[in-house]
Amino acid sequence: MRRILFLSLVMLLNACTSSVRYTEQVRLPSHVINYQIPNLTVGEFTNKAGRVYGWNLSYGLQEQLIHGLTTSRYFHVLNREKVSDAVAELQLQQTGLTREQGKMQLGNIRNTRYVVRGAITAFEQTNDTSVWGFIKDSILSADQQVAVVQINLYVEDMQANQIIASTSISESVSATQVNYNALAFGGSSFFKTPLGEATQSVIEQAVEYIVNAIPKERWHPTVAQHTDTHARYTENEQLYITGGKDRGLVVGSRWAGFEVGEVIRDPATGDVLGTSSASESGGVIEIISVENKYSIAKVIAGELTTGDMLKKQMPFNKDTSDKVPSGN
Repeated sequence: MRRILFLSLVMLLNACTSSVRYTEQVRLPSHVINYQIPNLTVGEFTNKAGRVYGWNLSYGLQEQLIHGLTTSRYFHVLNREKVSDAVAELQLQQTGLTREQGKMQLGNIRNTRYVVRGAITAFEQTNDTSVWGFIKDSILSADQQVAVVQINLYVEDMQANQIIASTSISESVSATQVNYNALAFGGSSFFKTPLGEATQSVIEQAVEYIVNAIPKERWHPTVAQHTDTHARYTENEQLYITGGKDRGLVVGSRWAGFEVGEVIRDPATGDVLGTSSASESGGVIEIISVENKYSIAKVIAGELTTGDMLKKQMPFNKDTSDKVPSGN
């Protein structure tokens, strides 16, 4: 009997631990939880450094930057290199030749807002003194070597069709002789070499630069659309809003609706100059249920319409471990 009770307790504790871990996985990191997560694509790098040890540097640097940006969690990194395969599959499914079960819907491929492109301008390990200008915080003797990696980076806003940021990033590492011909670019052994260390540093600097270069836009819950038409919700009616456990929303918190101001444009150029002040919609909701990526709320005052954005009406703390993120 005691053994059964002990096993039951262990299973209960494991279940609780798994639930906490799952919630932690769903919840966005603190550095992005209150901000929009923009869509971004990384283009293939132009290789101006030449063929090095038989490596495909253009693809290799692109792959490393994609990995770095994805793990940063600041962006939705889209794969545009293989989009033709996705389009071909979608077109095949619309012909009626495939099963209806599991058929993908048209119009669900995300749009890219930003594109990152780059050029590799240096990638070598050498004792040539002409590259010593790259060396940081070190002095080499004539018989020593240095591993040098340098890239030019460009960030383009596709909506404005404009390059909004560009920079040159370089890293150098003092080195000893290495047989790079026996190594694959991007493998674990590669990153233990001087060229690998320099590459990793350049990628880390590139990720930090891109994060700082792309404007951060505040995220707000929005009255979601769950039918084919925009709906108006009045007092005591239930509605769905974007954001749930991923955004740290909690049951009992109250939010007031507002409408985003109109876009202000320069009539001569068409450039977006900003938006007019937001206006209150007059509706207030209280969250009654929180799912992973959406929540269910009840209108407690006024009315709201599909697409209305929401801002926190009042501070709310259910307990010390469950707090509404500040600033929404």
